[in-house]
Amino acid sequence: MLTAFSESETTPGSFARDIFYAFRDALEHRILTRENTAPFFAPCTGASGEIGGKVFGDFNYNGLDDENSPLPDIEIRLYACSGGNNTLIQTTQSDIDGTFTFSGLTDGDQYRLEFIVPAHLPFYQEAFLGDNRGAVQYVTAPSCGAVAAFTHPDDYCQSNPPLASTCFVNGDPLGAGAEAADQDVLVGFNWNDNGTTPLPDHLGKAADLGACYGLAFHRKTKKLYASAFIKRHVGLGPLGIGGIYEIDMTDPNNPVVAPFVDVETLGVDVGSIGSNAARGLPLTLDEPSNDSTAYAKVGREGIGGLSVSEDGKLWFVNLFDKKLYSIVIDADQNPATPPTAADVESFTLPDPGCSGGSFRPFAVEVFRNEVYVGGVCDAFNSQNRADLSSVIYKKTGSTFIELANFSLDFDKGWASNADTCENYSGWFPWTDDLPPICATSFYVRPQPVLSEFEFDIDGSLMVGYMDRTGHQLGYKNWPLTGNFPIMTNVSGGDLLRVYNNGGAYVLEKNGTAGGYTTGGVGNNQGPGGGEFYYQDIFAGPSDNIPGPPHAETTQGGLAFYRGSGKIATTSIDPYSTLFNSGGINWMNTTDGTVQNPGYVLYRSSTSSISTFAKANGLGSLTLMCANDPPIQIGKYVWHDQNSDGIQDACEPGLSGINMTLYDASGNSLQTTQTDASGYYAFTDLDPNTLYYIVAGTNGQFNPQTGQLNNTLFLTLPDVGDGNNPDLTDSDASIGGTQVNSAFLGMPFIEITTGDYGFVTNGADFGFAGQNVNPMAGIGGYVWHDENGDGIQSGAETGIPGATVTLLDSGGNDLGSVLTDSLGNYFFPNIPEGDYRIHMDASTNTSGLTGLTISPQNQGSDDALDSDIDPLTGQT
Repeated sequence: MLTAFSESETTPGSFARDIFYAFRDALEHRILTRENTAPFFAPCTGASGEIGGKVFGDFNYNGLDDENSPLPDIEIRLYACSGGNNTLIQTTQSDIDGTFTFSGLTDGDQYRLEFIVPAHLPFYQEAFLGDNRGAVQYVTAPSCGAVAAFTHPDDYCQSNPPLASTCFVNGDPLGAGAEAADQDVLVGFNWNDNGTTPLPDHLGKAADLGACYGLAFHRKTKKLYASAFIKRHVGLGPLGIGGIYEIDMTDPNNPVVAPFVDVETLGVDVGSIGSNAARGLPLTLDEPSNDSTAYAKVGREGIGGLSVSEDGKLWFVNLFDKKLYSIVIDADQNPATPPTAADVESFTLPDPGCSGGSFRPFAVEVFRNEVYVGGVCDAFNSQNRADLSSVIYKKTGSTFIELANFSLDFDKGWASNADTCENYSGWFPWTDDLPPICATSFYVRPQPVLSEFEFDIDGSLMVGYMDRTGHQLGYKNWPLTGNFPIMTNVSGGDLLRVYNNGGAYVLEKNGTAGGYTTGGVGNNQGPGGGEFYYQDIFAGPSDNIPGPPHAETTQGGLAFYRGSGKIATTSIDPYSTLFNSGGINWMNTTDGTVQNPGYVLYRSSTSSISTFAKANGLGSLTLMCANDPPIQIGKYVWHDQNSDGIQDACEPGLSGINMTLYDASGNSLQTTQTDASGYYAFTDLDPNTLYYIVAGTNGQFNPQTGQLNNTLFLTLPDVGDGNNPDLTDSDASIGGTQVNSAFLGMPFIEITTGDYGFVTNGADFGFAGQNVNPMAGIGGYVWHDENGDGIQSGAETGIPGATVTLLDSGGNDLGSVLTDSLGNYFFPNIPEGDYRIHMDASTNTSGLTGLTISPQNQGSDDALDSDIDPLTGQT
């Protein structure tokens, strides 16, 4: 179509307890041996014929290998070019340190690597580009630089994240004049805190919460939830035995505590216990009590563990009826309205067939939107240690499958080695009788409660146990009747590793779990005669006596910050800190060592019983990951040398290609260039939003000729090969009238992002020397008809920047383009049909000022005339 124009006319609070000692004891450190574990396979050396690298977890979403997160068991496939096709020539998998190596290759040849996450690993997706080059990448031998990373949105957490822990204070916090009322029972601190400073942050007082164990943090709403718990000598909060409380952490310097719901008002019977006053709990912090009512109810009644799922449900274990429950937090989208009975659902847990006792569920964990429950067989009836075991279930729909089941009949480290206390160096059946005295005022007899568990980055379980006896007894408190003898407990929990062996879960044995072996081999403090997390001990001033005074300091609360290589656990006398204290130890997840020092949350004075010293003075532990993970889209632009639409192993990437991101309205948002290998990426994106990626912007791609840099055409789309063909194909098409005119005629990919944490490394553009994807289109020429005769002459030139509009047969506007520097225009990728070209000189000011449309259809050569009707402005 030819058209001519002729001339005419915060300050965080502190853990305000006078019993906290803000100093540090001088300590002597026990030197413990560490046994390093070597990889199974020979590492990459960069020698002739080698390609190797590493696979890691990128949980901080920066694409860099700057965390302690090697990923084992990732399958890697190596492809070579052969006769124009890709041939799979070798397969391997990443080792326990994430590394891998291929050998016997040809130096100078380029190969394609594909990284595949096996089914037994916890649903990892591709990570940000950086050191990571994606699940499909191209490497020239020799090289040890093939790096791939995977992640999951649930694993993202801000640097040095905050944590929260519940803690316990003696007495009734609700009575008039109660001294416990203003004491901290919920505190916060940061992952990197250690020693005795800084002091913990105040998050909640006893008058508002009472005795709580369970904790769960909901990232989307920044709300922390805490659930009531029966602990002897400690009063419940205002909601009683069925209470769940909500702490708004929107402003972490000013947390707001409020009652959330009493589950008993929703028809959930969690048992019963008298009021704090009826239990005889004192109003003074240092007054002892009998509180005999609570003794047998510990672990049997009330609420156990607490967790939250991303769909806005709280999950908890009812210790009384042994069922799993869920509560929709905000079903009516009105936070001021409490849940109702209609928001509650219950699930009956399986009977694992406990011998000589009952199943005692407690722990609940939501992981990858799946719900897991753990508990123990208590051997209460038989009083036979051989009947003690642990069971963990995975909820599947309304049923449960057994994930792990293993015996607890093994020797473990002593809770205390004072006098005969070291004789109680294992787990013992549940009982409602007082334990025998083992040292002056000391009573030790650990009873297992599977309190919490976490999944490591390789899918292995890290299982925390608390000692029920620690919640039945106390610190320098009274027996069940009378006021003598004074009773002090040293509780002895544990931390076990259950290895994910291709989807089958295997308990650690003699300090070994899967490919990792630690310095706990042969220490007689764990399954099979050794202990994986062998440094859960107190090494301090009493090291002058044989063995550490406490060989099992773990108390059962767990929090795992992925990428740190450590799991945090509540502990008595945290490593290399203070006696009679409670706090946090960080255990290395692969070598079993402990961070030196730990972190102290409280210390009990020898003259005060207000806190619980070594008798389970802390409850649950949780990370508060409040920031949303970022979003990234992008990947690869390559030269499809054989024009088949497949990213062949030997085909190179295209560097320096301009890539522009547009929004749905055609606004240009970001422009970047492909790097030396052909990779590109866009970040700082919104969730659930439509974007367009356009290649060859700023003049590199010519819509008129369909060529990139005057040489290459867009290749065939959607014809990849390999394990995931969508990652080895070209995904682009030419923008036609169905897309915004801002990139009409340009190669583009349309992508709608998912929720926060969405990453796609599959937006690939292939360009070939052969035009294998010819376009149908409509185009023409707009020129300055200087003599006004409606016929092009040799001296007359094109008009750049003029707006040309395409109409359908009904006159509907399908989009506009601008003429190029020579006056040419083109509407590419047009479906078959009837169309019209429209121009309006009166509103089209670019280069047309003072011009009108020339006469239509002049002369005998249709290639040289003007086709626009001067009256309608249309063809």
